[in-house]
Amino acid sequence: MNVQALVAVFTTGDELKNPTGYAEVVTGRTTLTGMVLLIGNLLKSVMTIGGLLLLLYLIYGAIKYMTAAGNDKMVAEAQETINNALIGLMIMVGSYFIIRIAEVILGINIFLPTFFGP
Repeated sequence: MNVQALVAVFTTGDELKNPTGYAEVVTGRTTLTGMVLLIGNLLKSVMTIGGLLLLLYLIYGAIKYMTAAGNDKMVAEAQETINNALIGLMIMVGSYFIIRIAEVILGINIFLPTFFGP
């Protein structure tokens, strides 16, 4: 569909269906449903990847701690690694709650399960 057809649809109020099949119908105005789905999918992916990286970082810190063999410098480095992982966990949990608060204020559900396709 070209730009002129889109302009005609938005000015006449005709219906234009999203070709992906999972967003709302646009009727003479734009909707944010597609954008909300995109942001929701992005945030879910980031949280999942962040959680996996956090787990790996904690395991790495624990292995460093166990292999320190009493060396004070290596123990301090391992503790710093574990502390950094826990700070990352706090940041992820905090951002999750900020997103949930924004959902309530804006009246949208960002973390709604989304399936692609018609």
